[in-house]
Amino acid sequence: MKKMVNLCLVLSLMALLFGCFSTTHTFRTRRIDDNPSIEKSNVIIDLTPISIAETYDYPEYFEISPSLFNGAYEYTASVFPKDLNGHQWYYMFERSNAGMTVFKVRIINNTEHILRMKDARIYLIEDEREPLKAIGDINELKDWITSIENNDSWSYAGFGARVIESNRRNYTLINDLNKEILPGFEYSGLLIFPTAPKPESINVKVAFFDITTKTDVAGNVLEKTKFEFPITNKAIDLYFDKENKRWKEGLPPVKGTE
Repeated sequence: MKKMVNLCLVLSLMALLFGCFSTTHTFRTRRIDDNPSIEKSNVIIDLTPISIAETYDYPEYFEISPSLFNGAYEYTASVFPKDLNGHQWYYMFERSNAGMTVFKVRIINNTEHILRMKDARIYLIEDEREPLKAIGDINELKDWITSIENNDSWSYAGFGARVIESNRRNYTLINDLNKEILPGFEYSGLLIFPTAPKPESINVKVAFFDITTKTDVAGNVLEKTKFEFPITNKAIDLYFDKENKRWKEGLPPVKGTE
């Protein structure tokens, strides 16, 4: 009961903070500097950033059910507004004081042989910081999310973990490539690093090391390749579009110019 009262108080305060969604909020996000799709020796890696601006593109990760609110729906409705289709959303990887680095990744095998990736590794590399490995366990991911929410006065700690758990079957986490990829098939999932690059960092990239790109007929590795994706930190503005009832990237239109 006490937990429910705390939830209601937090959500009521959030409703006051966001008001009628007239405020513009600024977040830092990641963007690929060059081509988000790289092909080498008929092996393709696609890397797509998923920031708060792309929330509505991924219902399998961020759409939420009213049942998660346990009776506090009347409060949450003003914080997580329904869109025109009656759907509600929650992006748990970004807060005002902390964030994570999230990508959708696809590794496509267009060769004629099986790719055995047991030695491949993926890291977020940033200036002088130690290379960072992605999260590979969903319980570890939920712990990281809860930790971020615990340090954010406008979040209800544990709610993001509940959203992830409700969509658990969709969360394929990739932190290495210890897999076999058949000819004509692909391996895809989420690449989630537990922190975000510093705003002042200049050299930031996601690097895929020792990706098998060629083998002989017996399956022995003939070639390993490195794939690198330079990343840019970018500040984006979001405003609430009252007509479509969704957050949009950019600044709200000036009256008389719509």
